[in-house]
Amino acid sequence: MGLYFRKRIKILPGVHMNVSKSGTSWSIGPRGAKVNFGKRGTYVTTGIPGTGIYSRTKVCNNNMSNHRTQLNNADSGYEIKNYTGCLFSFICYALAVILPICGIHFALSILLIIIGFALHLSSVEKKETVQMDNEIGNDNETLITETPINRIITDTEEKVDKKKEEIFIKKEEEEKIEDPSVNNVDMIRLDPLFEDSARLVVIHQQGSTSLIQRKFAIGYNRAGRIMDQLECAGIVGETSGIKAREVLCKDEGELEYRLNHLEKSRFETLKQKQEKEFKEIAQQEVLNENSRLIKLGIDLEKEGMINEAIAVYEKAIIPQLPATHPYDRLMILYRKKKDYDNEIRIIKIAISVFMKENERRAGRAIEDDSSLYNQVMQALETNENIRYEDGKWAFVQYDVMEYITRLEKAKRLLEKSKN
Repeated sequence: MGLYFRKRIKILPGVHMNVSKSGTSWSIGPRGAKVNFGKRGTYVTTGIPGTGIYSRTKVCNNNMSNHRTQLNNADSGYEIKNYTGCLFSFICYALAVILPICGIHFALSILLIIIGFALHLSSVEKKETVQMDNEIGNDNETLITETPINRIITDTEEKVDKKKEEIFIKKEEEEKIEDPSVNNVDMIRLDPLFEDSARLVVIHQQGSTSLIQRKFAIGYNRAGRIMDQLECAGIVGETSGIKAREVLCKDEGELEYRLNHLEKSRFETLKQKQEKEFKEIAQQEVLNENSRLIKLGIDLEKEGMINEAIAVYEKAIIPQLPATHPYDRLMILYRKKKDYDNEIRIIKIAISVFMKENERRAGRAIEDDSSLYNQVMQALETNENIRYEDGKWAFVQYDVMEYITRLEKAKRLLEKSKN
């Protein structure tokens, strides 16, 4: 049980000394308007006598308790927002104390107290507090003042936690070793240590990934990739759990034979890959040139340079690259010039090119879905397209029948012009 001590000693009318366990403080002023000076700071207590309504506000801090007051003012739920109003309020309180001592009627002091109290209420505002749940203890609710420092600390802690989580995930991904898949092994770009590793495995007759790792001082992932390449080359067998792989080459002579055979097959594979890349590059260059010529022909037509546009469109006709625009424009321009011979020539080329392209597309559609064979063959004869039930196109071809109809009309116009 705690013991407390508090004594109020009257020094002069309106002046009291307060003695307690925590120290000594002074109170100046009549009832309803008191100023308290102590080691915790200076407080102004105002109220209306007899009503029980009062307010207590700290107006200045003591040096010893300054840092404590900045963090949390436990004695007051208000803070000053207008220092001018507080100054006039303090003057009213001081006059209310001094005038009765000078013999002025006490009613004037009451009036000054009311005025000061009104100024005081208009000069302070209630502090904003944030109620948070205490999840560490017994889920008790506490009031915490939200300040910019608290927000900065909270944001910093969240960023640090997020960074730690990212580092942890990154380490897990680096340490994670996926099951090797021989189908995904790249045998064109062999590891520089491939041959040395093969000789090491054959000499020791031990298909161990850790052996390669220790011998060449490399990471386990790289050693695992080398072992997968050795498996693809037929030097070691498949993995069998934690046991070492079986070495399929019994001596270095057999190893040299496999390495030489591997070099030949790698050379052929690399050659085929290069030829495919060169073909794709050449096709892309042709496509770019074709697009450039078509755009140039369109611009020349807009400028009224018909003969120049015809010459450009003629260059844009590439049998290996079916593009309808240059054919269509040449047919129209030759028809306008009544040059039916050239129009018929262009139409025949277009029919030949697009019929071959339709046959190529038909073969691809049948290869993707063999159940469409009969439908595709019928579609080639009728020059129709095929669509699945879900709306997707199964087979799309060029409209060659339109060119055939145009060819017949051009032939009639040519005969008519000769007559």
